[in-house]
Amino acid sequence: MLLDEIGTWLVERGIVGGTTGWTLAKGYMPPTPDRIVALFDTGGTPASPSADQPTFQLRVRAARMDYPGTRAKAWEAFNALQKLRGELSGVGYESVTARQLPFPMGYDTNDRPEFACNLVAVRLR
Repeated sequence: MLLDEIGTWLVERGIVGGTTGWTLAKGYMPPTPDRIVALFDTGGTPASPSADQPTFQLRVRAARMDYPGTRAKAWEAFNALQKLRGELSGVGYESVTARQLPFPMGYDTNDRPEFACNLVAVRLR
């Protein structure tokens, strides 16, 4: 499914997981650890006969008061996702396009900054 495919792609590019210090979450923002890159389904746009166009949200949270670190990771993931083309788990991706630039969402109850960005994927049938 979309979040699994996108998540795997981010791990393979060293954006999250491994020794990056950033954890990947799909469909939720867990209370710990602090440094999270999360993906959420957000619906989609009308499908065409040859492609589906699901939408998703990228959310990034870092440690308490680490606004620069949160912003940097959001932009790193944003830039990487703009380059996604090709086959993931047997599904062809024509493109992933952001609907806007990464934007600050404020701070959570533990003073951890969050950034988000909404994207649309074009998945070939």
